[in-house]
Amino acid sequence: MRDGCKTIFTAICYFPPILRQTAQNSFHRSDATAQLFCWFSSSQRKISKFRYKIVLQPSRFMFKDFKKMTAISLAVIFFIGLDRFLKVFVLSNLSDSQSLLVDVLKFNFKANYYIAFSLPLMGKWLNIIIASIILFLIYYLVWMWRDGKQYTVVCLFAVILGAISNLYDRLKYGFVVDYLDLKYFTVFNLADVVIVSGIFLLLFILNKKEAA
Repeated sequence: MRDGCKTIFTAICYFPPILRQTAQNSFHRSDATAQLFCWFSSSQRKISKFRYKIVLQPSRFMFKDFKKMTAISLAVIFFIGLDRFLKVFVLSNLSDSQSLLVDVLKFNFKANYYIAFSLPLMGKWLNIIIASIILFLIYYLVWMWRDGKQYTVVCLFAVILGAISNLYDRLKYGFVVDYLDLKYFTVFNLADVVIVSGIFLLLFILNKKEAA
């Protein structure tokens, strides 16, 4: 009995046109049963098309500019990795201040309780806002990936990784570790540079599309 039901279900899934015709011919005395079989076979076809479109259909740019996108993504990962290394290094050498570019740029530790470039916004709610923004950007990145917007994806990838690096500092230390002291400006880190670069490139891409 169970094998018979399984065979019928398999036939319903893979042969909807045959079932529809069979239902109309064999169950002409029972209109309700025929309509049920026809509805089920039509629904199965719709579900199959939906699954192909959402899950099985490959991204448009999966192999387009693959090497270029991989190189840029690896560069972003490298700078974020370097950012993590420098943060650990500066925390273990708090008393050291080294000049990187005469007196213009120094390697100097500063605890940043605010957002990027020491803009005045802090507290527990700031962490919640940042985490929410990161989740939204991840969702938007996946959407752009499916739509084939490779350069937008790379920009979002850079912003997300930079934001995650700084958010990790907030959750672990209670502040962001800044170490690049630029004279007449502020103290920042490589994650800030990656974030700002990604945002500017993203705005450039959007403006270029609007101009076109």
